[in-house]
Amino acid sequence: MSVDPGLLARAHARAEHLSPRVVPPHDDRDRRISRTRLVGTGRPAFERVATALLAMEIHRRAGVAVTPDGDVTPGATVVLGIGLRRLAVVAPCWVRTVRRDTSSAGFVYDALDGHPVIGWEHFTVAIVNDAVTFSVEAESRPAWPLPRPTRPLQNLVQDTIIRRYLRAAERVSRDLPLRSG
Repeated sequence: MSVDPGLLARAHARAEHLSPRVVPPHDDRDRRISRTRLVGTGRPAFERVATALLAMEIHRRAGVAVTPDGDVTPGATVVLGIGLRRLAVVAPCWVRTVRRDTSSAGFVYDALDGHPVIGWEHFTVAIVNDAVTFSVEAESRPAWPLPRPTRPLQNLVQDTIIRRYLRAAERVSRDLPLRSG
């Protein structure tokens, strides 16, 4: 999947001037997801995944285009893109928090206006007793009023992307090259 870089750059320029959305109170349209996977063992695996996560490389290896390049920082705007060329869906996000210490690393971003959902995602890599785990937590609802019958498709897309994040973290922990799919 190749997203038009100009599309991402334009979306990023617009998103930098947006304020984070105030996420409305939880309601029955919200979907809460929490997925954790053992991705490796040992300090070197943890360091590889932590570095890749904070550089948004996990996202890129999962097939998500990301702008700008570099490590995430609190208060930064990032734009994610999925799709083909100009038919891509862009998803502007505001990085709420970033954390890295000797046993965990991660960040949380919130959806900005223009993102297909209202909500947040939290990515964490942790090492406990030599076991390296990667976790994705999210809470979201569609940003636009979509017919209820489309919800299974929306959920499938979100689940697929999360599975790709988990696989990418596993490959990074093992220092394996990028493999599509």
